Amino acid sequence: MRKLKLLFKVLLTLLKDKRGSQLIEEGMLLGISLVAMAVVATMASNILGSVKSAYDNARSSLDQFLTEVLRDDFNKIWDFVFGKG
Repeated sequence: MRKLKLLFKVLLTLLKDKRGSQLIEEGMLLGISLVAMAVVATMASNILGSVKSAYDNARSSLDQFLTEVLRDDFNKIWDFVFGKG
């Protein structure tokens, strides 16, 4: 608790001093930009996860369609091409 009071006292001194105010402003801008970058990275990660999920679902649906619906037609084409039919 004592260290926290000392930190606030130093920050207030720097805020009152014109030489330290620019340093405080730059530190605050740096902190805000780091938070913004973390938010953007999280959003990008979520979007990429959603795209991957949609791709996996579409691939699964296509595989299921090809195996269930077109199985007989593929077998006929395969047999015709390779002379087994």
